[in-house]
Amino acid sequence: MIVDKAFQAGKAPSYATILRLDADLRDNCVYPEKLRVAGLDGTATADPAPPPLSVTMQRHALYIIRETCVWDSLRFVPGILYLHRGFVSQALHEGKAEPLRSKYAPSVLAAYRSACNLLNGLRHAYTMEPGMTKRLFFLWTHAYTATVRPSDSFSMLSP
Repeated sequence: MIVDKAFQAGKAPSYATILRLDADLRDNCVYPEKLRVAGLDGTATADPAPPPLSVTMQRHALYIIRETCVWDSLRFVPGILYLHRGFVSQALHEGKAEPLRSKYAPSVLAAYRSACNLLNGLRHAYTMEPGMTKRLFFLWTHAYTATVRPSDSFSMLSP
């Protein structure tokens, strides 16, 4: 499996491996229609009546987890947001003022989109169930990473 090859101990994965794993995550990490978030998750349709709290939170947690980590063969592996972070750093280092002109621009865009998806999912969950969303610390931990880490990286670019 590509995940096993990508994350062998002591060996950094190649950029081609990261891109293949990203494509694999996007193509194969699809949840059943009933667990998709309407308005955020592609073809999901709105429920005729508000779903129970448990269903709402399951949907949003799955939506956010897809961006941050994926269960694979008895362990979690990095999701899209964390998968690209090493190459985002390289793009920022090599590209200086224009990381989107770097050969690692696909990673910059993937990490940005993933961070936006994560934050949109959290905002949507909070809108629907603010009391429960406040209590799920792991959602906020990833939201912190999605906002602070990129801003730290981009602040290094200023003269």
